[in-house]
Amino acid sequence: MVVNVQEIIKSQDVNTVAKYLAAILEEETAYDIVDEIGRAKSRDDFIEGLRKAMRLSKKIEDKFVPSSSNIKGVVALIGEKEENLKFLTRYLASLAFARWKELDEMKK
Repeated sequence: MVVNVQEIIKSQDVNTVAKYLAAILEEETAYDIVDEIGRAKSRDDFIEGLRKAMRLSKKIEDKFVPSSSNIKGVVALIGEKEENLKFLTRYLASLAFARWKELDEMKK
C-alpha cells in the first residue's frame, strides 16, 4: 500500500484516534503514553503505544473511543515507508495536544 502525507492528514481514522488521545490527556493526563506514540520508531512501538492508550478506554466517554476499524485504518496508513510512520506518529501526538479546546466544545 502506497500512502502519502495527504492521505494521513485527511484520514477520518487519524482524527478519531487523535481525539481519543486528546481525551486521555484531558481525563487521565496520560502524557507518557501520547509521548510514547509520538516517539515510536517502529510499527511495533507504535502499536504498543496504542495498546497502552486503549487500556484507558473504560475511563473515557464512549463517543471518543475509537473502534477497532479506526485502529486498523491508522496502522494501515504506515504502509511500507518509514517516513509514513515518523510523520503519522508525530502528527497524531501533535493533534492530541492541540485538540483539548475542541474536546471542551464537544462536551457541551
